Amino acid sequence: MNQEILEFAPLEETPTAGLTSAISVRDPQYLFNRELSWLEFNRRVLGEALDPGVPLLERLKFLSIFSTNLDEFFMIRVSGLKEQIAEGINELSPDGRTAGEQIREIRQILRPMLIEQMFCLNEEILPQLAEAGISIASYKDLDGKQQKNLDSYFGANIFPMLTPQAVDESHPFPYISNVSVNLGAVVKPDKNFDHGKLSHLFSGNRFVRIKLPPRLPRLIPIDDNETQFVTLDEIIAANIKALFPNMKTNKANIFRVTRDADIEIREDEAGDLLRTMERELLVRRRFSFPVRIEVEASMPEKMTNYIASSIGLTEKDVYRINGFVNIPDLMSLYSLDRPDLKDQPIS
Repeated sequence: MNQEILEFAPLEETPTAGLTSAISVRDPQYLFNRELSWLEFNRRVLGEALDPGVPLLERLKFLSIFSTNLDEFFMIRVSGLKEQIAEGINELSPDGRTAGEQIREIRQILRPMLIEQMFCLNEEILPQLAEAGISIASYKDLDGKQQKNLDSYFGANIFPMLTPQAVDESHPFPYISNVSVNLGAVVKPDKNFDHGKLSHLFSGNRFVRIKLPPRLPRLIPIDDNETQFVTLDEIIAANIKALFPNMKTNKANIFRVTRDADIEIREDEAGDLLRTMERELLVRRRFSFPVRIEVEASMPEKMTNYIASSIGLTEKDVYRINGFVNIPDLMSLYSLDRPDLKDQPIS
């Protein structure tokens, strides 16, 4: 081999004197905020769902991943910021923001993203899935026979698993478990029914909470081919009188609470990691504080404020969802045998 080929021309020296001293890697203006940059990462996940070139069920999958990521973000990252505020910690993030400033910016960035997400689901994915033969119907739009079948399913499979909780002077607002899906409604006595000696127990309006059974699927099939569905919450709402006989109820609305799930392990306890984790999980599940509440857009403002204040949140922590609350529950559709609506497998 020619020796000349092996010889490299010397690099030209460039003037660097003073450059490193002029720029500090710790200067906040050169740093990305950890929480806000994570939101931008999740925006890229949402972008996959917004792409019309991606197969329909894959787009639904990315919407679900986007929502699941946000759950974890609130349970870990946002809860950490809220804890700093509660404990009066004024330390700035490396990019120079307080915990309160970060939470405000998170809300400003996230709310438009949620609008995009729901528009994609309501105006693109669900209508196109219906055109492809997979639909989610409203209970009120079903024919009499279909409604009767669902009512029978309610009585046999759903009703025994429900434990409604009412709020009154002797029953405080119930604990809402983390990321559970719930129905909220207001009940009041039916004036046409004589409660007799127990009338004092049935006076006034009461807020009631109905937790959707986690063991049951959110989508209940209404045809033999299991391509047409109605939601579990609609079936419960349609049969709510069975839960509160001789009472009048208003429209039931979905809500969902996200709680702190960050686990902090002290060094002196890390010897038995499994036992420490078990203890921390038990404590967190029982006493973890709420960081977000999602409600469907049709929920009355009065009920929204009541639920939020009852669990220690403000209206700034409320996220109104214009459509299906908790999109990951729709992922049962992904298990359908529709390869034409998914990515081609890699051979």
